[in-house]
Amino acid sequence: MHDRLKSTADDENPYRWEDQSAFRRTFLEMFRPEDAAALERVGRLLFDCALAFADEWHPKIGSDHRTNLLAFVGDLRYMQSYLEDMTESCDREEEILSRLAVTQARAVAKIANTIDAGLEARG
Repeated sequence: MHDRLKSTADDENPYRWEDQSAFRRTFLEMFRPEDAAALERVGRLLFDCALAFADEWHPKIGSDHRTNLLAFVGDLRYMQSYLEDMTESCDREEEILSRLAVTQARAVAKIANTIDAGLEARG
């Protein structure tokens, strides 16, 4: 699974959010590759069902962009927390990665705060 999750440059990113909309990679990494692939297929099925029945299951409240940005901020806060929890180190390499994670948690928080402020300013 870890080979599938290697970072790539933004313009080479093979991952589409629609393909990963149900389960986070931080969750899927805990499974064997074949099990993670099965969960990804279930996730795509859930996503397709949610799209097909969205109007019946969840009446719209406000604009689509506002709703999507609020959900995105929630996901950013999750990632911020996930990165902040990576503070324990076992050796020098882990300590370096831990510091990197904490630094990136701050960057993620800044993005989330900016979007929150933009949404708040627009009511």
